[in-house]
Amino acid sequence: MQVLVEPKEGLPPVDREYYIMQGEFYTTGQYGEEGLQGFDMNKATDERPPYVVFNGAVGSLVGDKALTAKTGEKIRLYVGNGGPNLTSSFHIIGEIFDTVYQEGGTVPSQRNVQTTVIPAGGAAMVEFKVEVPGTYVLVDHSLFRAFNKGALGMLKVDGPPNMLVYSGKEVDAVYLGKAAEGGETEKKVAALKAEVALATQMGYPADARAQEPWGISGWLIRFPRVPAAANVRRRSLLILEASANVRRRLDFAGRSVMIRISGQVAG
Repeated sequence: MQVLVEPKEGLPPVDREYYIMQGEFYTTGQYGEEGLQGFDMNKATDERPPYVVFNGAVGSLVGDKALTAKTGEKIRLYVGNGGPNLTSSFHIIGEIFDTVYQEGGTVPSQRNVQTTVIPAGGAAMVEFKVEVPGTYVLVDHSLFRAFNKGALGMLKVDGPPNMLVYSGKEVDAVYLGKAAEGGETEKKVAALKAEVALATQMGYPADARAQEPWGISGWLIRFPRVPAAANVRRRSLLILEASANVRRRLDFAGRSVMIRISGQVAG
């Protein structure tokens, strides 16, 4: 059992709060086997649970039981790990945790985190803002636990789309190189460049500084919200041209992040 005790002055306000508890079941039967299942001590001592679940059951946070939110809202999740054996690699597919309070503490310890580790018997708080609608999948990123043992949930977000954050488009050039030149691929790239150029005109900083050669290429990079000129906080996609592999440290309004890219920033 875990109990939430907030500091006397309270935590910073958010729009929605949810509590998630991960745990394991060591049953005599295998995952999905029907009928009453007893406890299997051998599986427990070997740390081989047939079930790893959120909130006590397979499917407890999916479909009509999924968590809900609206675009633009800030969410706080209290995530516990009852164990008794396994460490959780908690992750939300499609999101970045803006703030993480590790090990059940009340002082923010990390920012812009994609996966946070929660020990057995431990807890963490994660905060993030949802900018685009869709279904975000909550998992233990030891992924066989998610898709084969039950540690999977959903956050369903309603609201208008935001093409600057997620275009919903893919381009082939990152996989095919010159073989993808011409035709629909170039049209898609041109359309995405036009969207980024429009975003720049709307107030995104243009003084990004690039440095430090590297050797890993990427394509569509989603990264933390950047303050615009009008103090509007948004996330942005950079559209990258496939040329020389470089590593760039982008410094927007004094806030830097390391990303992997290939070539030049478009727009």
